Amino acid sequence: MRFRCLLFLFGLVSAASAAEIKVPVVGLGWQISFQGPVLQHADNDYAGGSFQFRGNAGRFNISIFVEPPPEGAKVATNAACRDFYWAQASRNPVIVADSIKKTTHATCEAVTYRSKGTLQGTPFVQDSVNCFFVHEGRWVDVHASIISPTEEETKWLSQFAPYLTHGPWKAAKGEPEKFVLEGMGTLTFSPPTGWLTGNVLKQDVGEGSNMFTVSFRSPVDPNSSCLMTLSTPPRVPAGREAIIQAVEGATQRLWSTSVEGKAVCQELNLKQGMGAIAAFTDASLVGKPMEPGHSKVMLTGLMVPNPKTILVMTIFTDEPNGDDAKAMLQALETVVLE
Repeated sequence: MRFRCLLFLFGLVSAASAAEIKVPVVGLGWQISFQGPVLQHADNDYAGGSFQFRGNAGRFNISIFVEPPPEGAKVATNAACRDFYWAQASRNPVIVADSIKKTTHATCEAVTYRSKGTLQGTPFVQDSVNCFFVHEGRWVDVHASIISPTEEETKWLSQFAPYLTHGPWKAAKGEPEKFVLEGMGTLTFSPPTGWLTGNVLKQDVGEGSNMFTVSFRSPVDPNSSCLMTLSTPPRVPAGREAIIQAVEGATQRLWSTSVEGKAVCQELNLKQGMGAIAAFTDASLVGKPMEPGHSKVMLTGLMVPNPKTILVMTIFTDEPNGDDAKAMLQALETVVLE
């Protein structure tokens, strides 16, 4: 869906601690995991049978490309994958030739290197590692980089590849899962059985406050996912009418491009607090085949679990009344913040 999550409309303006970051390759039944800082932003994209993931935390950036084998590939080994992609990447003129180092690991072939150049008139230095592997018929390139790295960060990046893993994901069992949100409390909810919970994203919004995003998604449909973003803004809507007015006001920009033409708010039967949500169907996608990465429907709304916290919820799906949408709404109704 070409709608975007409306966090900023609800007044949520936008080297963290190390964590295990899990990236599910939806539709293929496996995931990629690595050690890195808690991400501030993350995004997935699907095109032509390929999957892309991008994330960042300050000066740290991560990108993952999962693709079918290149045409004419004769062998499917990690080394063949490295040789194919590195032949293209190594042409970049800003790469310092004598910094290139190739290593072999249990799960991948890796290349570490330094880049130096000028961007918009400003000199830059960037350390990078590319990890290449083949898994279940897909060729994968994982690229991690740090701009203006310290000596310690350069050393850390050189150890990135040994901790990279790939394999089956851990699906939700329909039971409550807990997420500790520093300075805010513990978020508990029950994802749909068999679904995948994502990483906690953390963003500093100033004055000692953080904004957290927790997600869950279908294991088979890349167009079915839910984002929950929590913050403690100066003003929190109080009461049913205020929450509905906030949803209506924040979604006005969607009205003209949606089938609904306005916000029709649905109140949620929450375990804690109050909330409302409205569905918007992308008019430009009606009657068109499903396209991975472009959900036809977005449901977005606001939940107030306690007087100091707001939770912006955004559901992406292709059917506003389909099984996936119902499963995500039911999961949202189990949310508790303590």
